[in-house]
Amino acid sequence: MSETDCDCVQRLREIAKDRIAETRNLLEHELPKRLDVFTGAMREGAIQLIARRLLRAGAHRAKLDKGMGGQVSPDDALRAVPRVVSERPLLSQFIATNADALREQVRMVDPQTLHVKARREKFKESLGGRIDAELDAAERLLKQLDQLEKRLPTWKSYARSAETPRMEIVTDIHESET
Repeated sequence: MSETDCDCVQRLREIAKDRIAETRNLLEHELPKRLDVFTGAMREGAIQLIARRLLRAGAHRAKLDKGMGGQVSPDDALRAVPRVVSERPLLSQFIATNADALREQVRMVDPQTLHVKARREKFKESLGGRIDAELDAAERLLKQLDQLEKRLPTWKSYARSAETPRMEIVTDIHESET
């Protein structure tokens, strides 16, 4: 700022300086916090979706165990989940660390609504296919969640290292007076 600047130019420079400081604060502090909140929400949503898929697979497994005429309760579905994921290490690890999410989803997934319409001779094949489809979908969601969590540090790093925009006054506010 030169000594010959008028009050108007000085005020514009102060406004520009304040805006640059606000932008720097946004990039260095607020944006990483928002990314954390976003990632947390995405993580929670993915965990709930994975748990729901696993409970559906558990309901199909319980139905298969009981036969065509057997009724499946939510507890039957929950107890069947470890059996249904026994040969899928990623999903087995998931249920070990997210048991609460599974119990929460029991209230939201009604195994009675998972009717399999198949002729008697194709009952097992139909349920087996549905179990595999649910487990495959759960694994895809788990991998997407893992990718999201791997990208977060990069996003935060980019937000913190982003260059603060420059602001320059490009007009002469007294031009019309001369």
